[in-house]
Amino acid sequence: MTGCSCHRHLVEGGHGCHGLARPASAPPDVVVELAEELAARSQCRSRRGAVLYYEPIGHAVRLKGSGFNGPPGPFACPGRDRCKGICGQLCVHAEMRALRGVSNPGRPLDLVHVELGPDGHVTPSGGPSCWQCSREILDVGFVAGVWLYEKMPEEWCPHIDMRRTDCLYCQGELCHQCDSANPGPRCEHDVLDRHHELPIVSARWRYHTAEGFHRRTLRNTGLEP
Repeated sequence: MTGCSCHRHLVEGGHGCHGLARPASAPPDVVVELAEELAARSQCRSRRGAVLYYEPIGHAVRLKGSGFNGPPGPFACPGRDRCKGICGQLCVHAEMRALRGVSNPGRPLDLVHVELGPDGHVTPSGGPSCWQCSREILDVGFVAGVWLYEKMPEEWCPHIDMRRTDCLYCQGELCHQCDSANPGPRCEHDVLDRHHELPIVSARWRYHTAEGFHRRTLRNTGLEP
């Protein structure tokens, strides 16, 4: 694997390489698995891993940079109780280490960022929240976009990947209980009954262009000019 090996210490518009569209619904499994492995090495309260990569058509994924969050060497994590609240100031973020590991990108890259929960699995985030990282991701110029595993927003249907206003089941125009499109007034079945056995999706991978990622981060943190 190319990129940084010094670790001791998954779309909004844009322009240029930042506006590249991505048709996939999730990042490659091999990239997510590597990001998870990196995050597991972190001793921080919030264990995070990041991987930069690209996918040549017809070829295997190429890894270009990687990292996990933690203090710079030779410093060590003082423990969760002591560093809680100041971890963001003491530690180098996973995304920053991944960016530093790219010496010659050669082409636009995608970044996958994961956070592990107490059970060791990827936990959904509330969306972009670190303006330092989003600023650098946009400024380096070679990141096409960022994959985040995010909680489904309230305005989204929990069964189908679309807004509630666009979901025919949510709007009562389709119903599994009625077993057909409702030709008259809106279906009176409960909204959950209308979806019937469609699984509930509490989180999903979301792809942001680099510019869109930074803009959304600024909105989320109240820093939007």
